[in-house]
Amino acid sequence: MSSPQSLKIACPNCSGHVEFPAEMHGQIINCPHCNLSLALNVLGYQPALPPSLPPHEKPRSGYIKTKSETAGTGCLLELVGLVLCFTCYGAIIGVPLMIWGHFASYYPVCSECGIRLTGRRVKICPACKAQFR
Repeated sequence: MSSPQSLKIACPNCSGHVEFPAEMHGQIINCPHCNLSLALNVLGYQPALPPSLPPHEKPRSGYIKTKSETAGTGCLLELVGLVLCFTCYGAIIGVPLMIWGHFASYYPVCSECGIRLTGRRVKICPACKAQFR
C-alpha cells in the first residue's frame, strides 16, 4: 500500500509495478522484476519545495568609537610625565611623555557591541560582524 511519501510506476519493459520513496523521483535504478534500467519519473508529480530559507539579514553597520581607560599604560605614562615635570630638566621629557600617555590611553571600540578593537583599520567587528564605514 502506498504512503503519502511514496510513488508508484510501471516498468516500461516488463510492466512490473515499482513503488519508491518520493525522494528518489528522477533517479535511475534497475527494475527489481526485469533488472533493466528504469527512470523513476511520474508524470505530473512535482516534488515539494524545500522550506524557504530565512531572508539574509542586512549587514549591521557601525562605527569605531573611542574610549579612554583610567588605568593602564597611557595613564602610567601621563603620571610619570607629570612627576618629571617637577624636576629641573624633567620638563623636557615630562611634557611630551604626558601628551603621549594621554593619546595612548584612548582605544577604539565597536559602536554596536562595545568590544575593544585591535586597531582603527578594522573593517568588520569580530564579535557582532558590524561593518564599519
